[in-house]
Amino acid sequence: MKEELHKCLTDILEKLMSHPATRTFHTPVPTGEEAPANYFEIIKNPIDLGTIKQKLEENKYEGFKDFHTDVELVWKNAETYNEPGTTVSILAAEGRKVFAALCRKENMFLLCTWCNEAYRLKKKLSEVIQSAPNKIKQYINNQSNQKQNKQNNTLFTETEMVNFVKASKMLPSEDCQRDMLKIINEHQPEIDTGLETLDVDITNFSLPTMHALQDYMRSTLEHAGLKYPE
Repeated sequence: MKEELHKCLTDILEKLMSHPATRTFHTPVPTGEEAPANYFEIIKNPIDLGTIKQKLEENKYEGFKDFHTDVELVWKNAETYNEPGTTVSILAAEGRKVFAALCRKENMFLLCTWCNEAYRLKKKLSEVIQSAPNKIKQYINNQSNQKQNKQNNTLFTETEMVNFVKASKMLPSEDCQRDMLKIINEHQPEIDTGLETLDVDITNFSLPTMHALQDYMRSTLEHAGLKYPE
């Protein structure tokens, strides 16, 4: 896992564990004689936030998806074992809401959806190229050997997407948002960007648009004495 993504997930988990509703889920369910009746017969994959924190510290998560699955399992286990309306079930439901809100704030759902789809399409394209007729393969190889704008043909990684969103939040003024809207309109006039606010689904952006926005944010932040997240 990239360092920037690791920091982002660590921040989410720290905020989640600081919420009063999640304290019940900080430690593992007791085992042995102290274990709740039939708990480990009902719950096959016990997990808690403290264990998730340890796994995160030991870099055992490959990405956001694995991390998200474990946290969601905390709430699912609690709701599976405890009856609806009980204190633990209510706390689990609240914990799920808090976690979802923290993820939305960091745009993690959007980033992962975009990245997963991008890499899926990249893999599919590679498979199609491999099965292409020889003449088409030769044409593709010839095109690949020509000088290209490498930047506009490079997919954003998950970490780069996290940094992209963070940079957008660091922009110093509303004028910056208007400038970014102009860039979007220049590159993709078909996107409805609204009138004044930058409220656009970034999954609709083409790579040239993303790179143009990234270049603008780098320059603007540098001019303001700030550093683009790396």
